Amino acid sequence: MKEVPLCSACTRHLKGEHESANVDESWKCSLCFGMLDSHFIDRVAAEAKDNFDKNPYDSTNFVLALNMPVTTILREAILGCTNETTFANGTLTSVPFKLRVVQSYIDKIQAATGLRPTLNSDLTLTVTLCNDEFNASDLAFLMSRFPDQFRVPKKKRRFAADVPIDSIYNKARVAAILTKLKAENTISYKMSSPTRECTFSVVFEREPIFIASRYCKFSRNLPQSPWTASVDIPKVRGNSVCEKIASPFIRVAKCDSTRFIASGREDIDVRMLGSGRPFALQLINPHLTAPFRGEQLGESLKKIAEEINSQCDIRLGAPLRRISMKETESLKVRQDGTLLETQAGTYVKEFVHGDFGRTRPSLADLLKVEHGEVDILDLDVDNVDMEWPPPDGSLG
Repeated sequence: MKEVPLCSACTRHLKGEHESANVDESWKCSLCFGMLDSHFIDRVAAEAKDNFDKNPYDSTNFVLALNMPVTTILREAILGCTNETTFANGTLTSVPFKLRVVQSYIDKIQAATGLRPTLNSDLTLTVTLCNDEFNASDLAFLMSRFPDQFRVPKKKRRFAADVPIDSIYNKARVAAILTKLKAENTISYKMSSPTRECTFSVVFEREPIFIASRYCKFSRNLPQSPWTASVDIPKVRGNSVCEKIASPFIRVAKCDSTRFIASGREDIDVRMLGSGRPFALQLINPHLTAPFRGEQLGESLKKIAEEINSQCDIRLGAPLRRISMKETESLKVRQDGTLLETQAGTYVKEFVHGDFGRTRPSLADLLKVEHGEVDILDLDVDNVDMEWPPPDGSLG
């Protein structure tokens, strides 16, 4: 392998403290693509600070998730295979490349944002560093030497031509190949310098919060989720069960959005009575979580419940309770009950009018009447037989 173009940082890491760089710009480094350049890291840290200042979180710590170009992972392994003697004075074999990159970023991001880095935080800062100019050539190189790693199942072969490179040449596949990599496989690999700088993005994201309860619906003109009778008719904002319940949570948690998870649904003209329908509300990327932790949790949920119950068309049928994501899985199993007992998948309306003869037996079929001669005037759901919310846990 010819002389490898390296920046000053990678030269020190690979060859030792007394060696000099052989590229005039750090982004031309064939290993780090300039990701270890102090000025580049300053830009990333400044972007993280700007992002956090504009959209703050009530957190004092963070976890750093660093996504690097796949090519850099492959090249580190190739250098380790082919240049063990050349780089004997450096730290390549003792300190993984990504660990060096992570440490370089953590210190400056902490200084810029004031957030303390940790391995256990509900706030994650994802820094994505991008340079894909070698993806196609790297893929061709690996496919020629490890064809078995890229075999397409027969059922998928006719779609293989449409598969994007990113779905084939990815970290997981390269990591699997690295265990089989040997010096003789890498001799012809060209450690070319990139022709452009890496681009980057920074994104803060917090773990979601899940709230459980049951809702009663007293209106025959209120859908469970935003709905309109025609694409030409705009949806009425706030005119759905999920929006009416989610609105106070969005205001208190400053979350980006919500996801409403219910144990089934009733039609827009069907009332939900009794103890209500079980539901869970997912608060996505909440910026404020203090109201939902510790001593504040009970008071916050009480005030939100009062606001929801002040509306005339819906009411909570059970106390609000914070739950874990795993506990929401039980909402997939449900049973609906009223004067006619049914199980999930049975539609009461179709059982009555027959749905143009498609549902048999039906009340219309048993009465031997034509379609349209029997129908439901009003329908109420009196009970959803399910223990919900789950018993109090240790959340909060």
